Amino acid sequence: MRSKTSPTAAQKRVHQALRDLGSPIKGNYGASVQLHHIFGRTAKHNKVDIGHWAVLVLPFELHDVSSGDPLNVTHCKKAFEREFGMQKDLCVLRYKLLDFMVAMGSIDLSPDDLPGKEVICAISSYTK
Repeated sequence: MRSKTSPTAAQKRVHQALRDLGSPIKGNYGASVQLHHIFGRTAKHNKVDIGHWAVLVLPFELHDVSSGDPLNVTHCKKAFEREFGMQKDLCVLRYKLLDFMVAMGSIDLSPDDLPGKEVICAISSYTK
């Protein structure tokens, strides 16, 4: 039985597809990436589970707790968002890209794997 904090099989496939796309944050940062849960793994909004959907693939330097980078989202959320934009907007843009790639057949992912409109709306409207 899957615990409440474990991703579903579809979420795991989407997470891998996002890793394959790489980080939306480029520049001088290294190639090592980590999956960042924007609102936490168990987040819900308007009774919609968004924890494992609201994710970003980020370079190690911008996510890992051991990093001293001044733009590290874990330690400096406001600085990160000033530099790169709101995390939830970056996440939604990545899903738009994945949706397009699935529609074009350029990625091995089913449309059923992607989050539904209610999930995207919940991510977009989440405030905390």
